Amino acid sequence: MNETINIDNTVIDEKARKKAFRKTVGYMGWGLLLYILIEEAVVTIMTYIGLNNCSTDWRSMSDEEYSAFFDDFFELGPGGMISCVSVLIGIIFLFLYFRKKISIKEIFSSHKKMLPASFGMILCVFLGIQWITEPIFQSMENAFNQIGFSIETSMDDASSGALTLTMLAYSAIAAPLVEELIYRGFVLSTLKKYGKLYAIVISALLFGIMHGNLPQAVYAFIVGLLLGYVAVEYSIRWTILLHVINNSLADLLYYLGQNLSDEVNTVIFYAIFGISCLIGVFIIIKKRRNILKYIKENSFAPSTFFRTFTLVGLMLFIIMNLYTAFSMIEKI
Repeated sequence: MNETINIDNTVIDEKARKKAFRKTVGYMGWGLLLYILIEEAVVTIMTYIGLNNCSTDWRSMSDEEYSAFFDDFFELGPGGMISCVSVLIGIIFLFLYFRKKISIKEIFSSHKKMLPASFGMILCVFLGIQWITEPIFQSMENAFNQIGFSIETSMDDASSGALTLTMLAYSAIAAPLVEELIYRGFVLSTLKKYGKLYAIVISALLFGIMHGNLPQAVYAFIVGLLLGYVAVEYSIRWTILLHVINNSLADLLYYLGQNLSDEVNTVIFYAIFGISCLIGVFIIIKKRRNILKYIKENSFAPSTFFRTFTLVGLMLFIIMNLYTAFSMIEKI
């Protein structure tokens, strides 16, 4: 009799946990989806207003002419300001959306003390990932070429940099700050109750998918794992700093690259990312037992992982961004 009651209670508890999971993570998924829709709506409206105030007769252009014109108009014109405004409005919405779920204090809470040596090692691993992903991108391009397609446009888009001060403000400051608040803030804080590693992996995966660019998604996922670990074990303050440093360095190198020869650019790339990669690999090998121990101690059930992707809001968020990513693939 008692055994039957205990089994029934276990079943009830399991159902309650699944229901709570779906409610909590599902709420987060709808928040991400609404953020994307709001951001896109703001960009679309502001861009349309900008185009209508433009003296160029863009309506009479062919598709190819308009595409080239729009890229220059956005990148060299109001694109930076529009992007900054869109993410600002979006993040204000998320603060309001999660106000009863997650506090600002919780997002910015500190855990371990970050020592200068630890930050230096993490930064080297972070920058070294750029070096590792380059051959991955090329392998992806070769694989798509075999079936008659190319992701070269995606690769070019992923490696482009800021050309105006407002775009620099967006890519080097606004984007890293907002992305960290979303994925290492709201998302990670929501998911941590189901396990550290689960929160790190899912937040990194969503962070990668959010970019809507296949090569960039791979890079962002790998980087997201590192940033997730730093946020969980140290503080989101450090992930913001790491993200700002990375994006600022990328924009600086992109700007310098416009005025330097290919040979000099190659030397700079090898010097910064190549050396960082070597140091990063050395650190990972040296810390491999600690890394494996951390993974083992914080492992999660595969069912929890797969259950995440049965939630409607989250799936719509993923589908929207994957559609953007695959729409950039071109037929050769």
